[in-house]
Amino acid sequence: MVVNFNTFIIMANLQEVNFDYIKKWEGGLSWHKKDSASKHPVPSTVAHPNPKGIHTNIGVTWMAWSTIYGRSEESIKDFYVMPKDKWVKVYKWYWDLVNGSQIESQVIAEWLADWAWGSGANAAFQMQHFLNHNGYILTVDGKIGAKSVNAMNALIKEKGPAEIYKALYTWRCDWIKRLPSFRDFGRGWMNRLEDFHAWALKELQHEKP
Repeated sequence: MVVNFNTFIIMANLQEVNFDYIKKWEGGLSWHKKDSASKHPVPSTVAHPNPKGIHTNIGVTWMAWSTIYGRSEESIKDFYVMPKDKWVKVYKWYWDLVNGSQIESQVIAEWLADWAWGSGANAAFQMQHFLNHNGYILTVDGKIGAKSVNAMNALIKEKGPAEIYKALYTWRCDWIKRLPSFRDFGRGWMNRLEDFHAWALKELQHEKP
């Protein structure tokens, strides 16, 4: 975590993210046809044919990858290799989507970033819905700026990171169960969230209210 010694505020830190958890659950190349990412497979080239319709590697979709790195032959090659530094740069996009570095809890920042990793901008919208449910009045626009971050940090200070994390965990689980694709992917999703949950509860013992 990053500590501001002037105000004694502890911020979440991208460098401390539990990347091993993500890689454990993502595996390698994926070409599942029921995954929404299958609509955007990696382009097939002479050097890298793609008859299976591969669209994801270690959790990174071709759509997300090509948005950052383009669609060149070199980009396609790197997608299959997935260098660690480039993989982390993709993750950072999701981390920034929820303004992770400004959240005063490492676990909560990682939970929200993981939500964005799995569900894109939906995580930001749901974060704002969650904050409004807890008494704030925010415009639900999926843009996590100062107002949203300040509201989240105020909640964390008021109730403690453990209580807010547990409420966010329940909120996300309930939201996922309402998705139409839960029928096909739900069991795997829940296994993954339960694994994060077990890790988070241990980590929260070290986070001060």
